[in-house]
Formats: sequence, C-alpha cells, structure tokens
Amino acid sequence: MAGLRIIQHAMGETEVACTPQRIVTLGQDATDAVLALDVTPVGAVDPWGGRWYAYLGDRMANVVSLGMETEPNLETIVSLRPDLILGSRLRHEAIYEQLRQIAPTIFAETIGRTWKENFQLYAQALCSETEGERIIAAWNDRIADFQAQMGERLKTEVSLIRFRADEVRIYTTGFPGSVLREAGLSRPESQQVDDWETAPQVLVLNKEQIPMMDGDVLFYMVSNWGDDQGSQIMEEWTGHPLWKTLKAVQNNAVHPVNEEHWNLGGGVLAANRMLDDLYHFFLPEAQSSTAQFSETGGDAVFPAVTEHKFGYIEIPAPPERVMTPGCNEQDVALALGVKPRPCVSGLAVQPMDKV
Repeated sequence: MAGLRIIQHAMGETEVACTPQRIVTLGQDATDAVLALDVTPVGAVDPWGGRWYAYLGDRMANVVSLGMETEPNLETIVSLRPDLILGSRLRHEAIYEQLRQIAPTIFAETIGRTWKENFQLYAQALCSETEGERIIAAWNDRIADFQAQMGERLKTEVSLIRFRADEVRIYTTGFPGSVLREAGLSRPESQQVDDWETAPQVLVLNKEQIPMMDGDVLFYMVSNWGDDQGSQIMEEWTGHPLWKTLKAVQNNAVHPVNEEHWNLGGGVLAANRMLDDLYHFFLPEAQSSTAQFSETGGDAVFPAVTEHKFGYIEIPAPPERVMTPGCNEQDVALALGVKPRPCVSGLAVQPMDKV
C-alpha cells in the first residue's frame, strides 16, 4: 500500500491506506459497489433472500459469509484480517466502535435512495475515485438517452408494489423509487411525495387501500424467501374485488419484475439492470445508445419471472434442455439460436426426467 487519505463519512473521519485489498462489506449496496469497481470482497453479509443475486454472476461464489446484514459476525470479520470495512450508520452504528478496532471503517449515513452518494463514498474509500466517476458518468449518459428516446412516454404513471409474506408495500422513494425518478417516469398521485429527502421510502397497505396501487403501468415484486408465502399473499390480494377495479389490471398492464435488482441489490450494478428492464419494456423498438453496464453480460437475468397465457412462471436459471410440444414452435426456438429436442406431434409427452 502507498499513500494515506482521510475519508469524511457518517461517523466522522477515518484514515485509509491506498489501495485496500481485503475489503469487508456489511450491506448489499456496498457489495454491489465494490464489484462494480472490479474488486471482490473477502467477506460480505448474506443477501436478503438467502442466495446471491443473479445479476452479480458468480463473483460472490468464494466470498466468506458474515451472517445476516442486521447481525454480522464480528469473530469472522476479525479472522479475515480486512484492511477496510464498508457499511452504513443505519444498520451498524451500534457496533461501529468494535469494527473500527478491527480495520478502518467507512459508513454511509443510510441506504436506498442515497445509492449514488454511497457509491461515490465507497469509491473514495477504495482509492478509485476516477473509476467511480466514470461509472456514474456512464449511468448519467444512459439516463439522458432513455429520457430522450421516451419523450412524451415519460408521462406514463408507473406504480411499484411488493408482495411479502408479512405485508404489501408501495415503493415511493427508496432505491427503486430513485431509479424511476432519475429515469423521468411519472408516478401516480397516491405515490408522489412532497419531500424526497424525508418521505417514507415505502407505504404499507391494507386491502382497503388497493386503489392506491393503480397506475398506467403496475410493476410488482414477489418475495418468496425459501417458501411461497409471498406468492400466496399476492394471490390473496389479486383475488380481492378492488384489485379488479384497477385500470392497470383492466388494461393488462400489470407486470412482474425481479426484486433482486429492482430492490434488494441497491447499487449501481442493480440500477443498470433495472434500467435495462425499463428499456426493454418501454422501448422494445430501440436500444440504449450507451453500452449496457453489466457484470454478467447478455440481456437475460435469472431467476426470471415470465408472464404467459395461464399466469406467471419463475425460470430459475438459463434453460439448457428445451422441448417444443408442437413442431411449429421449433421455428421460434431456432430463430433465437436454441436447438430444441425433437418436437412431438400427436404423441404423449414424457416427463422431463425421463426424456
């Protein structure tokens, strides 16, 4: 290491030696940020939902788990001999003094809607300001391109909700709200806030408040963490009479999105994946004039939620064994560069585990 610098952060001033090599991340946004800066942490708190997010690819495969984000394991952190710890005052103020005895510790104030400020702080702590500035400039270019191509369509009122086992939420600000805001998309009146900095990031609803979900387009996330309780709550709410009165429902403008990059990741990589989805949804006839900022490459993000005639289905990973039940469907698969197994026509299809 060469050179020392003083970093101003939520807990005061901390001296950091350039350039840190063994980094511990105590939040999903911090993990996202260091990966965007082409650094793999030696340890990180577990992702919400229990599995590393698909948009991160396989870069977290060998990273040591530090336990839950709300209760990181201090003994494990000590054993990793970090030279930098990144986190937030919101989550870990109570253990800051212990952490700073282990290694230089840099805290953002909060998480969610401050993801860009947090990223720039983490880039400074990694002595990577130039790369951080380049990444944010690329993001700003993509946002400008999206808005220019959207034009009048930016008046589309976008609603964003999430079905969880314990509650149903509207996202007004927070991470996903901030991306929608930067993209220039409008929000329904019920989801607009007077003071962006102080407004609650989410609204927790009861069934009588279902009309607040309405918009020209309704995007929804489902949290199934080890079970299907989120889906059960979704089915219960979408079966309510008030749900059927929503104009988005009546206009078939209700669409699932992947909560991993729409909400849980909370960093610049996730934001770019979310913007990819907005391009694909609103501008299928056009492409971004700037390169997609992606660690995994390609357009598809897995697990993927797909809408079809009979409802919705989650595809956990890129399909490798594709079968077309009718011969006409072969043309579609082949046009997409996929060679399916032989089509079947007039024959009973065997279960996949016997094919």
